[in-house]
Amino acid sequence: MELSEPAESVSVIHCDAATICPDGTTCCLSPYGVWYCCPFSMGQCCRDGIHCCRHGYHCDSTSTHCLRGWLRLPSSPKPATKAIQKPQVSQHCVLHMTPK
Repeated sequence: MELSEPAESVSVIHCDAATICPDGTTCCLSPYGVWYCCPFSMGQCCRDGIHCCRHGYHCDSTSTHCLRGWLRLPSSPKPATKAIQKPQVSQHCVLHMTPK
């Protein structure tokens, strides 16, 4: 007998045991415990947990702008999208019988 687990068909970022974001994004946890997906890889999550900045920038105190030296840009062009809850996996293992 072999035990097998279904393979994920696309790359994802695991925010926690139950939540994922698409590859190329960053998981951001809001102060209310809700995960959001920042559209930037290795992004900097702002304090509000919804906005974020590109790698190398940091959020201002209002979470609406990204700062790097004297440069000031708007934070993520759109608020981060809500992360996806993983489907609940059955407690039963999938068994495959192989002939000997």
